[in-house]
Amino acid sequence: MPAGLFYEAKSTFRSRAALSVGAPIAVRDYIDRYATDERATVDALTDDVRAGLDEVVLQADTRELVE
Repeated sequence: MPAGLFYEAKSTFRSRAALSVGAPIAVRDYIDRYATDERATVDALTDDVRAGLDEVVLQADTRELVE
């Protein structure tokens, strides 16, 4: 399950945090494919995990963009 976690002040204990949880990835869907082509299936799952994380992880080049 992709999850993005953003800390307001990550070096400060108990600082505020925002959690964003994405849709679960059904790994079971990859089992049959893995039996026939391990590498392609791992690549496909990796791509799906990456896409899921892109939806929930806050990415910004500067602190101003985050705020």
